[in-house]
Formats: sequence, C-alpha cells, structure tokens
Amino acid sequence: MKKKHKISLVVGIAVLAILAVGGKIYMDNKSFNDEMVDIVHTHKSIVEKELRSEDPSNRIKKIEIDDSTIKHNPMGGIMFEGFVNGQRELSFSTGFRKYNMSDNGEYSDIESTGIDITAELSDYLSGGSSGDK
Repeated sequence: MKKKHKISLVVGIAVLAILAVGGKIYMDNKSFNDEMVDIVHTHKSIVEKELRSEDPSNRIKKIEIDDSTIKHNPMGGIMFEGFVNGQRELSFSTGFRKYNMSDNGEYSDIESTGIDITAELSDYLSGGSSGDK
C-alpha cells in the first residue's frame, strides 16, 4: 500500500508541476499579446497617416484594427490587419517594427513596415464605388 501512495504522490506532484509551468507560459504569452495590442493601438496614427496619403479624395472616415489579427512577426516586429469605414472588404495589412538603435542598444522609435491594401480598397480610394453603401 505504501508503494501505491508514493507513486500517487509522485504523479500528483508531476501533474501540479506541469500545470504550474503551463500556467506560467500561458500568462507570459497573454501578457506579450496584450502588450502588442497596446503598441498597435498606441501607434495607430502611423497607419492612419500612411493610408490617408493614399486617399486624395478624403474618403477614409474611420480606420479600425482587427485585434484578432495582431501577431508577432518571427523576424521581429508586429503584423496586423485592419479595415476602413467599418467595411471589412476595404481591408489592409501592415506591421510595425522598432528601429534607430541608440548607443546604449535601445530602440528609440516605431515605424510601419509598409501597407498592403486589397484591390477593393485600392479601387475605393481611387474613386471607385466599392464600399459605398
């Protein structure tokens, strides 16, 4: 009977250790994702400026970021998607990266990686009827 108790105790401790490590990894990942969402929304004006430079007719009223698409880029930075005027078909994808490493090794600013727009958004910005409702 003592041997069964020892085995049960070892298995119980192993399960608790696995749950603790898994919980720690989950919380670290959630914290990292929350930080990326905060960075994207804090620097949304970079995207707005870049998109508005493609909009000579001032057809863009509102730019929204799809939080479910915010991901860490394995090469560094953050990738995400968004849409214009509340219409998901008028979408774009872009990203942010840090640049300008200072003498102490710190990155000092964030820049856009460039914006890819869908054909529908391109047509809409050039005066087409796509997205007009």
